[in-house]
Amino acid sequence: MSSGCEVMNQYGYLLKTLRKEKGVSQSELSEGILSKNHLSKIERGENDISFQTLLKLLDRLNISLFEFELLLDKTQDNQSTFLKDLSIAVVNNDLYLLNELLTREIELKSKSNNIRHKHNVILLKAYIDKFSNTPFNHHDIQEIIQYILTVDECGRYEISLFGNFVGFMSSDMRHKLVKMIHRKSQLFYSDKNYTEIFSRILLNVCYADLMDKNFNSAIEVIDIIEKQLNNIDLYYEKNQCKFFKGLYLIGTKNRDEGEKLCKKCIEYFYFMNDISKAIEHQKVLKKFTEENA
Repeated sequence: MSSGCEVMNQYGYLLKTLRKEKGVSQSELSEGILSKNHLSKIERGENDISFQTLLKLLDRLNISLFEFELLLDKTQDNQSTFLKDLSIAVVNNDLYLLNELLTREIELKSKSNNIRHKHNVILLKAYIDKFSNTPFNHHDIQEIIQYILTVDECGRYEISLFGNFVGFMSSDMRHKLVKMIHRKSQLFYSDKNYTEIFSRILLNVCYADLMDKNFNSAIEVIDIIEKQLNNIDLYYEKNQCKFFKGLYLIGTKNRDEGEKLCKKCIEYFYFMNDISKAIEHQKVLKKFTEENA
């Protein structure tokens, strides 16, 4: 695979949908372009498709690349809507909404071969189990881990998937995947949006490590974040990373240096007129300092 599996699944499922809507068989679409078996695997998300082959298939379906991209964006917007609804349900511990979303995703999963819906179902079940005080299915979580481990390159879908499931993974597994994703995502580091998403996920991992007093793991994540953010103007993420480095210093008995760095970061939030964020960080610093006295 030349990119994340999710991209191939989106292309394949959309091609299959458009082919059926046009009343074209696999044999008719593939003739003279690629084998019917290869097309079938593309539609199932099992094979990659080259750009030239995609253009030929779209031409036979009388669909422009622009139209195809618009339809693809619409598919991606549906996932954004799902994640927003999920966030609302999680923040409010809303089991009813979680079950409503689960019913919808199960239906979408049955209608398509897009693995995203399968992942969404697993995520929803994990949160439902969590809020119901029921042990979640470790086999399902392992399936997510295996997916991330097997992709050749980790694109936005893969890092978002990791971010959504990070709270259901052990500390050791989190750090194994952090290192692997960092290695498999070098190609995308020039994409500012990608770096912003990944760095915020890593900041969440780092915060969990600091709260659990896993200081060796925390500094490893901080080093990765600093390398990611080098020469990129993501000032909030850089300031947050420095604040966590200050907490790390406090936790490793470099209290004066750590407090000085943390207070400097808090001053930055005040300077940016982000008062609520400054106050939030003051509370975190006070609590962390007391717990690591």
